[in-house]
Amino acid sequence: MLDESYKIVIELLNSKFSNSKIDWYLTGKISLALQGMNIQPKNIGVLIHEEDLNKALKLFSEYKISEIIELPNKEAKEFTLEINKIPVLICAEYKNGTYWKVKETNKVKIGEINVLCFSLEANKNAYEKIGMKEKAKLIEEFTIILKILNSPNISSDFQDNGYTFEEIVKSIKKEKIKLSEKKLKKLLKDMEKEGLLEERHFGKEYDYRVDYNLENKGIKIIN
Repeated sequence: MLDESYKIVIELLNSKFSNSKIDWYLTGKISLALQGMNIQPKNIGVLIHEEDLNKALKLFSEYKISEIIELPNKEAKEFTLEINKIPVLICAEYKNGTYWKVKETNKVKIGEINVLCFSLEANKNAYEKIGMKEKAKLIEEFTIILKILNSPNISSDFQDNGYTFEEIVKSIKKEKIKLSEKKLKKLLKDMEKEGLLEERHFGKEYDYRVDYNLENKGIKIIN
């Protein structure tokens, strides 16, 4: 669960950007956390167009801004500032940059506002392109579970939708993804805590079946 202090800063960022003509998106770990992944970000990652860099510098001139650096891949420039003791990393990417080529976004509600995040799939593709394979794999494992639970369970005679743990394991193997049962159990618990799915326990009438059913919050993330 994302700490409230991060949400307060995001609301402040939204207020600042909404009074400008700068297109901005949350990206990196903060966008993954807002879309249900059990990740604790160390900063708030914001992506803007490089052509808006000077506008952003002026917009946040009241804060102490770090030196502007160009990334080694030459795709963007970035600077950091601190709001309420939380680092905010603003990345101004050129039009040929990795993220601007992947334009899938999700609208995420925080309190009374909606903010745009790069989708899980967009983040995964971007991580793969810049060589961060482990982060891409974490997103892939997370999203494949959502996709399995969002699909009809044709392998079961149970009338209500839902997958048992064993059925999820079989479905993951069909996707040729290596994921240990121990890690899968932890992912399912984390996803339930985030309100993405429900672990359901049935009575004797259904042979004490235990399964997992996707909640609306989880459906919205992948649809």
